[in-house]
Amino acid sequence: CIALDRVSKNVYLDNYDYQIMVFTPKGLKQQNYALTENSDDVRQFLVHPDGGKLLVLTESALKNVEIPR
Repeated sequence: CIALDRVSKNVYLDNYDYQIMVFTPKGLKQQNYALTENSDDVRQFLVHPDGGKLLVLTESALKNVEIPR
């Protein structure tokens, strides 16, 4: 999955190890987040209109996440 956050200017991606990886628009990695203990695949990101917050739907959970600025 990939999501663009226009307000906070972040790009959110996932991979096998982390449900959220935060990048700058220029591709610099900021932070990684593992939201669940097992390697749940991310099904969808939903970015909040205010920026810096998103819902992450995985195979087993729906998580509300706030990214520190």
